[in-house]
Amino acid sequence: MKSPIRIALGAVAIVIGLVWFFQGIGRLAGSPMTGVGFWAWAGAALVIIGLLVIFRPGRPRDPDASEGPTP
Repeated sequence: MKSPIRIALGAVAIVIGLVWFFQGIGRLAGSPMTGVGFWAWAGAALVIIGLLVIFRPGRPRDPDASEGPTP
């Protein structure tokens, strides 16, 4: 099961990345970032990072770790 925090962080990263991307390619006007190619690349990278945060499997849980230390 995916953590709701991971899903929320990934979704926020994707939304911000899409805004940056569309500003970078000049489709979303009204910012000094509009038309600057760097923001298109940064936005695309942030979208990919957001997708990885959501869909990359987490670390497997160790079932013995919850029992505490063994004497």
